[in-house]
Amino acid sequence: MISYLKGKIIEKSDKNIILLINNIGYQVTLPTVVLEKLKINQEVEFFIFSHIKEDAWDLYGFFTLAELDFFKLLITVPGIGPKSALSILNGAKVSDIKKALFSGDESVFQKVTGVGKKNAEKIIVELKNKIVPDFADNKKTDAPADDNLGDWQTIEALTSLGYNEHQARQAIKKIPGEITDLDNRIREALKILGRK
Repeated sequence: MISYLKGKIIEKSDKNIILLINNIGYQVTLPTVVLEKLKINQEVEFFIFSHIKEDAWDLYGFFTLAELDFFKLLITVPGIGPKSALSILNGAKVSDIKKALFSGDESVFQKVTGVGKKNAEKIIVELKNKIVPDFADNKKTDAPADDNLGDWQTIEALTSLGYNEHQARQAIKKIPGEITDLDNRIREALKILGRK
């Protein structure tokens, strides 16, 4: 199975490129944001997801392993194939998709052609708990003395999603005291920040 390719672009369309490697051309489908940056004869390298079917062998390329891993996560959702997953990644940045998962915002997914309300709900239900541990396990040992661990982990999660520390602290102040679970605190903070 192909997992990495490095070569020269000899052809480019609105969805994919042909990558020349040792006199063999590989067609690689890419996110739109990646395609827009590429030029013919450019030397490039990609991490690859190979999608093998009875009648085709499709290659999907990504600049980073993090993007590839998130793509793989999306296609674990029943009804979401590689093409739908790529469309979702074309519609929003990974950080914005993660925010939508945390806050339960279906609109990010419903904007994508072929992903209706039912699939949007399914994506959120299937994935929202799968990405929380990435932030929950990211514990700072040098947290300021006036922060409790729960608040600091919430700040870490919010800053990982693109918010600055000041925004995160302001949102935390508005979280109801009865919400103590870390996952729920993160989701509530995102709702608060989304109302601004």
